[in-house]
Formats: sequence, structure tokens, C-alpha cells
Amino acid sequence: EETARGKVEASSAAESALELLVAKLTAADQAVEAVARDELEAERKRVQSEMTTVESASDAASKANEAERSRVELERQSAVAREQSKALVRQAVEVEEQLSRLVGAIEEAEHSYRKTRDAVALEDRRAELIPGEECPLCGSREHPWSSGSPIAALADDQKKRLAELRSSEADRRARVVSLRERATQAEQAADKAKEEATQLAVVVDQQRRRWSEIRRSGGLSNEFELAEDVLEESALPICEERLSALSEDLNDVARRERELTGLEKKARRARKKVDDTRSALEAARAEVDKAEKKLRALEGKREKVSMEIEKRELRATDAVGRLKMGLVGRETWEEELRVDAEALK
Repeated sequence: EETARGKVEASSAAESALELLVAKLTAADQAVEAVARDELEAERKRVQSEMTTVESASDAASKANEAERSRVELERQSAVAREQSKALVRQAVEVEEQLSRLVGAIEEAEHSYRKTRDAVALEDRRAELIPGEECPLCGSREHPWSSGSPIAALADDQKKRLAELRSSEADRRARVVSLRERATQAEQAADKAKEEATQLAVVVDQQRRRWSEIRRSGGLSNEFELAEDVLEESALPICEERLSALSEDLNDVARRERELTGLEKKARRARKKVDDTRSALEAARAEVDKAEKKLRALEGKREKVSMEIEKRELRATDAVGRLKMGLVGRETWEEELRVDAEALK
């Protein structure tokens, strides 16, 4: 009987526990419903889509600004190289003018040297002149240099001078060639820099059109607006700030998704506990049914025993009454009955 009552009490406790678990499960389900996964997924996709758009805009701004800086520098280099080329050409022209004058001086020096050299060749003839007689060459009767003249030394000086002039001519011609080559190289460098700058201008224009298409695409939040032109000073910083904000938004969505996953896990655990408790409660109820049946059977037996005891007590009482009537006058019959029932009988 005690076991049966214990099972009934255990069943009541299990029902109370089930009610508590059901309440927790309801609260967990409500928490999960409050954070709709579909909404989080939609928010995550929206943020990722805008991030992709802003990253594209940032890439366009970065490439455009880099290309523009390089283009400006190449334009500067081209202008400097072209000025260098012009300066070198001017120097070459100056050296060529000097060379022209030098060529004239060389021609004069060569002419003088030839005459002096020819005069030196008459030195032997000069030694044959006789004082008072006419010179066969000039007809003079005076021959002051017949014994020697400074013409030979003059010829040597003119020869050295001519060699110096020719060396200077060679130097200037080499200088002209070098200046012309350097001028050509500078001009080629200027052309190359200009060509590269033109190519970069095309890149800038491409990124500018790309930027405009992104602005018109409508893939950005209403509170965010790109600069009008990709080369504006604020274009790239605006994109970087927006990317930072979107990254924080994405982290927030991820945090809320983790929280939702945690809530879903709690709900699943609560649901499993409810299912387990219900199974245990059903088993307990089956045991209670068995115990109640057993208890009812025991109570039926107890009733029968109680009735039998009552009958026996009635019979005993009746027997004692009759015994008292038969032993009237023997005051010690109870003591004798206790001491020696057979003797009394």
C-alpha cells in the first residue's frame, strides 16, 4: 500500500515538472519567434550586397586616384624631358655654331701653315743667295735671312696650333653628337611618358564611368551617398567609412544569428526534456494505474478482514457473556482462567 501511494505521489511530481518544462519551452519558442531567422538572413544578404557595391566603388576610387596621380607625374616628367631635350638641342646648336667658326679658323690655319711650310722648303735656296745679287724669287738685292730665318720655328708653332684646332674640332663634333643623342633620348622619354599618361587617362575615365554606374545602380542605403566624381578628395574616405560601418552591421547580424542559434538549441533541449518527461509521466501513470488497482484490491481485502474481525469480536464478546453467566458466584474465575483454564473448565 505504501509503495502504491509513493507511485501516485511521484506521478503528481512528474506532472508538476512537466508543467514547468512546458512553460520554459513556451518561453524559448517565443524568444526564437521574436528573432526571425528569415529576417536576419535578409538583413545579412542586404549588408553583404551593399558591401560588395561599396567595395567596388572603393576599388574604382582607389584605381582612379592612383592612375590620376601617376598620370600627373608622367605629364610632369614628359614636360621636364621635353624641356631637357630643347635645352640640349640649343646647346648642340651653340656648339655647332662654335664648330662652324672653328672650321673657318682651321682653314685659315691650314692655309697659313702651308705657306709657312713652303717658305721653310726654300731654306736651302736661301743659303745660295749672294749679297748684292738679285733674289731669283723676289728680285731683292738684300737678303737679310740668307744665313737663317725664324720661319721654321713659326711653322712649328702653326703646326701645333693647327693640331690644337683640329683636336678642338673633334671634341666639339663629339659634343654635338652627344648632345643630339641625349636630346633624342629625352624626346623619346617625353613621348613615352606622354603615351603612358594618355593610357592612364583612359584608366581614369573608365573608373569614372564605373563610379557613375555604381551611383546609379541603387544598391546603396538611402542614408549613404557617393561623391559625385570619383576623383573628389572625399570619394575614397567616404567608401572606407561606409565599409567600416557595414562591417559592424555584419558583425551585429552574425552576433544575433549566434544568439538565435543558442535560443534554438535551448528550445530543442527544452522540447526533448518535455518529451522525456511526458514519456516518464506516461510510464508513471501506467504504474499508478497498476498501483491504484492493487490498492483497491488491498482495500477490498482489508474490508473483508475487518468484517471477519468484527464477527470474531462479536462471537468472542458473546462467548464471554455466556461465560460470565455460567460463572456467577465465582469471584476469582478470571484469575483461575488465567492461571489454569483446564482446571476451571
